[in-house]
Order: sequence, then structure tokens, then C-alpha cells
Amino acid sequence: MKKKITYLLFFLLFFNCNLYAQLIPNFHNIEFDIYRNGDLVGYHKVSFFEKDNNTKEIISDLAFQVKILGIEAYNYKSYAIEIYQNDKLISFKSDTNDDGDNDHCYIKLLSNDYYDFDGSTEGKVYKYTSNKKFTLGTWWDANIIKNTNIIGAQSCRQFNSQVTYLSDENITVNQKSYKVKNYNVLDNGLDVNVGYNEAENLWVGMNFKLKGDWAYKLKTLN
Repeated sequence: MKKKITYLLFFLLFFNCNLYAQLIPNFHNIEFDIYRNGDLVGYHKVSFFEKDNNTKEIISDLAFQVKILGIEAYNYKSYAIEIYQNDKLISFKSDTNDDGDNDHCYIKLLSNDYYDFDGSTEGKVYKYTSNKKFTLGTWWDANIIKNTNIIGAQSCRQFNSQVTYLSDENITVNQKSYKVKNYNVLDNGLDVNVGYNEAENLWVGMNFKLKGDWAYKLKTLN
């Protein structure tokens, strides 16, 4: 179970920008409750901060715990910081405790659009330099549907995905209605449905099957 969840979380935790991100200054927090088989198991929060010198900082905080017959079977915590200047990614840092294993992904802009990548997971190291446009996995920005060169932000591993448009729907959260576009993200057996509100292209939902039915239910968007 651990290996499959870890592989899926390369996608689920961090899946967002390419070199430039269309940051939304009017929104400051996106928060989800995470459910597995209908039971609340954790949360995922994304917070946006305006800094000096036209710099923006985005923090992703995720934690969940799976119990079987009341006994802890899996525990996951991850914390990531993205920093943009003039809407361009200049650095990214994530540290993850994957049920006792410590993983990381550090990305730094060098020059001429080259980035330095330093990551590791499950005893594998991913260190390289590249100027190829990429998508980084924090999910909050719908730019994920525009670029298939994905950087798994738990480890800086590179992989590709296929994104398919599914449907439109309307949802209501905290007495506010949102028009949502839903997509499917597929890669090597992964099958994840993710939704973005039509007006600002911000993340508002997710569901998938993996050793159970998982659902991200929007709690806050402000």
C-alpha cells in the first residue's frame, strides 16, 4: 500500500506551475478535507502570501492518517514552499515524511531559465539541471492541463501524464456557487479526477481510487 500511495502522491501533492504561473492575488487560502471511504483522514491547505519586490510565496501543507480497525496503518505529512518573482518560479522546497521515510525536492532558478533540481525518495536520488519547461505539482493552478512534463515535487522525479477534459458542473461551498471544469489525469495506471473553478482556474476538488475511495472536499476558498 505504501509504495502505491507514494507513487500517487508524486501527482497529488504537487502539480501546478510551469516556469511562469498566473498567480491570483484575490485569493489567499484553499483548504480541503481529505476523505477515504467516507471517513475524514486529513487535510490539504494552500496559502498565498504577497511579499516585497513583486514576490509571492505559496505554502502547501498536507497531512493524513489511515487507520485500519482503529490502528494506524499509514501516516503522511508534507510541507512545501514555492517562491515567485514577477510571476516566475525562482525556488521550491518540499520536505515529506512518508510513513517514516524522509523525502525532499529542492528546485532553484540558476540563469538563462536553467533550474537546478535536487531530490530523493525510496533510496533514489534525482539531481540534474534543465531548462525544459515543466509543471510542478502543487495542483492549485489549472496550468497542469497545459504541460505534460511533470516534476514530482516529493522527489524532483520527472514523468509525463495525459490530461483529458471530462465535464462541467456547479458546486456550492459556504453558500457560494462555483462553475467547475473537471479533468482526468492518467499516467502508468494512475487515474485521478480533478476540478478547477471556471472563473479563476483554481483547484476546487479531486477524487481517485487507491486501496479505497479518496475525495478532496473543498472547505475554504477565499
